[in-house]
Amino acid sequence: MAIKFEYKQVSLNQIAIPQIKIRQPQTTTEDFANTQRSIATHGILQELYCSLKIDGQPHPDGLLYLVDGLQRFTIAPLVGLATVPCKIRDNITQDELLLLQDTLNSHRIKQKPKERLEHLKRLMLMHPEWTIVDLAENVCEKEEKVRSVMSLNKLTDEALELVDRGKIKMTAGVFLASLPEVNQNDHLEEAIKMPADKFISHVATLKEAYRKARATGERVENVITPHPLKRKELIARWEQAQHEYELKATDITRTRVNTLAECLQVDEKTLALKKAERDKNALERQEKVAKKKAEDAKNEVADVLNRKKAADKLAESVA
Repeated sequence: MAIKFEYKQVSLNQIAIPQIKIRQPQTTTEDFANTQRSIATHGILQELYCSLKIDGQPHPDGLLYLVDGLQRFTIAPLVGLATVPCKIRDNITQDELLLLQDTLNSHRIKQKPKERLEHLKRLMLMHPEWTIVDLAENVCEKEEKVRSVMSLNKLTDEALELVDRGKIKMTAGVFLASLPEVNQNDHLEEAIKMPADKFISHVATLKEAYRKARATGERVENVITPHPLKRKELIARWEQAQHEYELKATDITRTRVNTLAECLQVDEKTLALKKAERDKNALERQEKVAKKKAEDAKNEVADVLNRKKAADKLAESVA
């Protein structure tokens, strides 16, 4: 049966906070500050959830029990509100109260970076007179955060897709966007795998390298990027690439082996030896697979013959 609610404005002094609550007011967080700016600008857009009774018992002072909306309730007097919009049900059990507090606070679908970017871009198109500062004020967020989201507009489609899917963290995406667009896709792997602080430092090095390349007339795309991995990590990747090449020899796996070998400055003799070893291992693997298939086929034939003999013997005994 559907729960019936009453919707009305309620004075703050008519609402009681239950003793058990999922969290305290988050007054020192950025989200709290953003919500406070929003309520100061637009008012409370989502009603507080209240109940007249818990387990059939009304509040001893005749107050409403707050089920959900503690942050909004805390912000209201800070922005000068004396009343708040509420949806009120007649009764809630203690069990329902705890479950609802968890559900309403935990199961919230976050907006993806690309969706947020497109929405902010639409707002800027509708208000061509706005600066980033104006945009931040109107969406009730800090200017730095809005600038970060808008900077994603400088990313390549491939990079933006990785940020949207969470493969590249937001911070890394913002700094990746500061590189020339033509070079961004060359550094997607670093953006995905490097810790944020190391990637930020790495981007600073890259920007300086690209700046010097432009100043000297060198083609920017030919700038050699200092590799952020230690030698032992590069060796581990090289060995892994060789193993992948042995499993499946393709242009991609071959290129990966050769590229890592160049990073390690492996000499041609060593490369030739490693190539011979890889080819030998690949042939041995293929031979092993062929022998296994031949053995399986032989066993299958023997099994068929044995079953035929058994069937013939059974037929003779019955006759």
